[in-house]
Amino acid sequence: MMKNVVGVDMGCTKMLMVAEVDGQLVERKVPTGLDCSLEYLAGEIDRFIAGLPYEPEGWESRFRDS
Repeated sequence: MMKNVVGVDMGCTKMLMVAEVDGQLVERKVPTGLDCSLEYLAGEIDRFIAGLPYEPEGWESRFRDS
């Protein structure tokens, strides 16, 4: 059984996030570019993870509201 993980591939034009849920891959792509901020990228990862039925092992968002 695969552990609760999320894969993130960040490129010059898009960021791909992938997770396995109930044996199926869940993917989300968002645009990136020179104008992307760290807060934008981290927020997109947070939103992707918030939509999963689990939190990845060892995950702790540094940008989540307290």
